[in-house]
Amino acid sequence: MDEKSKKKPTGQTARWLEELGTYNLTVTHRAGRKHSNADALSRRPCKSCERQESGNHISDDDETDEIPLEESDFVNQELHENEEPTPRIEIVRVCTRSQTGNQSSATPSGYCIEGWDPDSIRQCQLEDPDMSLIVTYLQEKENKPDWDQVSKGTSYQKTIWRQWDRLTINNGMLYRKFYCSDKDDVDNFKLQLLVPKITPKDSL
Repeated sequence: MDEKSKKKPTGQTARWLEELGTYNLTVTHRAGRKHSNADALSRRPCKSCERQESGNHISDDDETDEIPLEESDFVNQELHENEEPTPRIEIVRVCTRSQTGNQSSATPSGYCIEGWDPDSIRQCQLEDPDMSLIVTYLQEKENKPDWDQVSKGTSYQKTIWRQWDRLTINNGMLYRKFYCSDKDDVDNFKLQLLVPKITPKDSL
């Protein structure tokens, strides 16, 4: 971003500055190897990795992909009569993710916030001014609240309101359905815990 854009931002730059202006951000450096937790939270499980974790796949040591190469008249002319062109090249597929057992899509597998049990998380969600309103609506009312009821709220409440169909209460805690890469499979999702503001440093 140049100095002119900073002074008079327009278009997408202006929209992003307005969006980021609602947050109190502090930029700090952290070594890449310490980002595994945040990296895992931001990644969407791919169909290939889900298939590998299910155990219904060929061992990575044995599996190869064959890519046929197109024949070239020029190359054939350069070859000696007793030599044959190599018709294909093999690429060994390397698996970079640990192959753990396939976990249930609709049930949280555990709580990864050290020092926080479900009761503590549940209480923090109820004490969070932004989150408590959403929890109350989900527990007491079946229908999505009208826009007029959240239009004067915080940006967080508006964001969560737009994701209403993905919200759910599980064991008294607020979760968001995190759908996997196959959009056609509406039942293939994981439950993502919505962390109250009081706990983000602990969770990351």
